[in-house]
Formats: sequence, structure tokens, C-alpha cells
Amino acid sequence: MSSSPLREEVFAAIVNHLIVTVGVNSEQVIEDAELVRDLGASSLELIEFQHLIEDQFNILLSVADWNKKMCVKELMDMVFALAHKDSSDPPSEQDSASSDS
Repeated sequence: MSSSPLREEVFAAIVNHLIVTVGVNSEQVIEDAELVRDLGASSLELIEFQHLIEDQFNILLSVADWNKKMCVKELMDMVFALAHKDSSDPPSEQDSASSDS
């Protein structure tokens, strides 16, 4: 993705990739659903899912980032933050002010 994604785009990608890799339906993918316990994702499915998300958003998720109890909202927050961390957007005035102190 060339520009930083919106939260809605991140959530839509997570839903679509979970449908493909885990075989859930879109109604099951709610923010507080845990990937393993509630959605039934296996380790292999999570690896495939991880690669799809990394490729789509041009980010790298380390093994340490993953938690078997991770819920969709936590994953969405992590992907959103990583996608914006590496974006080419100029820093905000607030970011500049905090780095000057």
C-alpha cells in the first residue's frame, strides 16, 4: 500500500484474510474475538494470515508480537500502528515539538 491505511481498511483486510485462511464467516470476526479461542485459528493458519497481512501493508510482524490470546482489536491496533510507523507522512507539529524537548 502506498499511503497509510485507514483503520477501516485494516479491519476489512483482517476480516477478508481470516475468512480465507481460517474459514470463518464475516459475522464471527468481531473486535473482541480471540484469534485462536474464538475463531479457531491454528498455528499454520496464523502463519499464512501473518504473511498476507505483512504483504498487504508492507510491514513485518515479529513472532514476539503474536499472542495466542490476541483479539482482533489488538491485532488491528498493531497493524495500524506498524503501517503508520513506516509511512512517509510528515511528522505532526506535536511530534516535532516533543522531539525538541
